[in-house]
Amino acid sequence: MRPYPPPRVSREYDPSERRAPAYHPPPYTPAPPPYYYPWMPPMYFPPPPRPRGPPRPGLFRMGAVGLFLLAATGIFTGVSFLTNGLFYYNHDTYPIWIPIAGALVLFSSLLGMAGFYGQYHHYGSGMGAAAGLYLLIGGILFILLTVTSVQHYGSSYYQTWTTNILQTWGGYIIFGVAPILMGTSNIVSRHHMGMPGLGTTSGVLFIIAGSFIISYVLSFIGFFILTAGSIVAGIHFAKAMVYHPEDMAERPMPEMVAPAYGWSPYQPRPPY
Repeated sequence: MRPYPPPRVSREYDPSERRAPAYHPPPYTPAPPPYYYPWMPPMYFPPPPRPRGPPRPGLFRMGAVGLFLLAATGIFTGVSFLTNGLFYYNHDTYPIWIPIAGALVLFSSLLGMAGFYGQYHHYGSGMGAAAGLYLLIGGILFILLTVTSVQHYGSSYYQTWTTNILQTWGGYIIFGVAPILMGTSNIVSRHHMGMPGLGTTSGVLFIIAGSFIISYVLSFIGFFILTAGSIVAGIHFAKAMVYHPEDMAERPMPEMVAPAYGWSPYQPRPPY
């Protein structure tokens, strides 16, 4: 008969004597993909307009008429400069197109400045006031410098009219800055006027036109582009929104503008 094993002697539990079970690592699993937060375009709230007085929609209408006249002026001046002024500095007869172009520029500037003053009056845009004031100054100096640059030489047997290129170029430089300021003002006030696409388009066209007019040699291209920008800006002025100081709470909701690139560092950029 097999004897029973001797009884174990009870003693205090010692954790160092306990053997840990065998450890088998689980099979390799890839890390879970990171969580992407849904991309949402940020909300853009344009600054509220600050009307300087009661609404005067006639300012925008007058500015629209002036810009449409400026569009016709761009066509006339560009064609005249390309056919008579670019390669011809000595004329057998007085270049009548120079005072006509200067008068058209001055008259359209007088009317157009009213529209840019309307941006200051209805929206509080300081850029609009600066653009309107400089447009008037540029139109006055343009006609003065270009008309007085034509000098007469000759006698009763021979007569010629010579154009002072440097003086004429100075008039083109001074007037060429005006479309750049006009374009910047339209871009700044595009949300307040409504239809911001028209404001951006006219602003870009005005800036490009002013750059070409300043160059003098390619000013005919600038006047043609000025025609396109003036037509777009004239339509924008004719449909501009007018705010009353007491009705600011009834403004249309600002539109959501998405940035050109995504703002999340974890997800790919959107395709626009």
